Amino acid sequence: MKNMKIDTDKSYDNAYRLYVGEADYPDLGEMFLLPTDHRNADKLLRYYEDQEEYERCAQIVKHKTIKQ
Repeated sequence: MKNMKIDTDKSYDNAYRLYVGEADYPDLGEMFLLPTDHRNADKLLRYYEDQEEYERCAQIVKHKTIKQ
């Protein structure tokens, strides 16, 4: 069960990095995890709100505003 949590965290970290422009797909390597609908800002925001990572939430909101 712990590995599943690590995989989920890593997949959302990858999605976050892609969304805010910290990384491109090639930067993630050959094998990487992403959550379903990883481009959905609202989904990313909910995940990081649940994790209480408010700095990441702020960055998602900032980039969401820019992309609209």
